[in-house]
Amino acid sequence: MSPKEALDGAHTTHHVEEARAPAFDEKPKANVDNIRNDAAVNILEQYSGNPEWSDVEEKHLVRKIDRKLMPLMFLTYGLQYYDKSMLSQAAVFGLRQDLHLETGDRFSFSSSIFYLGFIAGAMPAILMAQRYRIERVAATVVGIWGICLLGTMGCQDYRGLYAQRFFLGFLESGISPMFMLIVAGFYKKDEQAMRIGFWFSANGFISIVSPLVNWGVGHISSGPLSPWQYMYLVAGCLTVVWAFVILFFMPPDPIRAKNLSDRERYIAVSRLRVNNAGVRNTHFKYKQALEILVDARFWLSFAMAVLIMIANGPISTFIAIVIGGFGFTPFQSLLLIMPAGFIAGIEGLVLQPYSGNCRDPPKAGFW
Repeated sequence: MSPKEALDGAHTTHHVEEARAPAFDEKPKANVDNIRNDAAVNILEQYSGNPEWSDVEEKHLVRKIDRKLMPLMFLTYGLQYYDKSMLSQAAVFGLRQDLHLETGDRFSFSSSIFYLGFIAGAMPAILMAQRYRIERVAATVVGIWGICLLGTMGCQDYRGLYAQRFFLGFLESGISPMFMLIVAGFYKKDEQAMRIGFWFSANGFISIVSPLVNWGVGHISSGPLSPWQYMYLVAGCLTVVWAFVILFFMPPDPIRAKNLSDRERYIAVSRLRVNNAGVRNTHFKYKQALEILVDARFWLSFAMAVLIMIANGPISTFIAIVIGGFGFTPFQSLLLIMPAGFIAGIEGLVLQPYSGNCRDPPKAGFW
């Protein structure tokens, strides 16, 4: 018995019954509809190798996907939060005074209008991500919101900031659903919670890095710009550069991932059949949208998100101002934000994986 046979015999093997075509790089069979059917069907029909694989082989593939995908998603999501929360940190470096935000509720509305744009932009962004190449859509969105950040430096009053914040929310809204779409295209359902928790924890960890960056930038006392404008300049430039990283290095799905061999691509697609969700389909399915609206779990998740944001919104917007109100300097206020970011990041890493492993709770009577 060869070493390979011994290895395969020692572990569970997986088998997928599918029609075969001669080779992966040949044209799809005529009876395969590339437009209406999931593109994953082509991968299954065109593969002519051994249809079985071991658990060891599958775990190796998952780790390979993790190494390629997770760092990009983590840094992108962290950059999103960095850009979104810039308002809070820039507020203690002259932004409120320069843009006349100290009158009435102008400053609080400059935070709220971001989420109005977020609501308006989420659906168009995810429809574009489904219809077109998702890595191109994500890179375009990130690049444009980087330009939007740079435009903040030109704001002369609160009205200009309102416009900037609305369009920033409109642009940033697509990243979370796009990332969930990418995760669903690479991982089984029981693997998804840990991966989503990993990149979502960047919200916390970036709150350790961004105060340090702005602490350094805030010390710039010369030049034509105010300290808060330099903060937006740095954040905007980083975001525009990162858009090109996403464009060239983000693997969109197993079908078009550049670093997978033919066999790895076949396994990556075949193992997701347990999800009963496909890998990629470019057509919006209204029936699935209607199913969501009658699913109690969706509305529970919706209510939970609303309640969390009611508590989190004022804290994330006013935290630097509140800390400064206790007598701390702007620089000290930035540094005191860091412990909260550390706790939030660790909590996301530690607790999120359990959401995919807990048993279903007892159902209440109204289910």
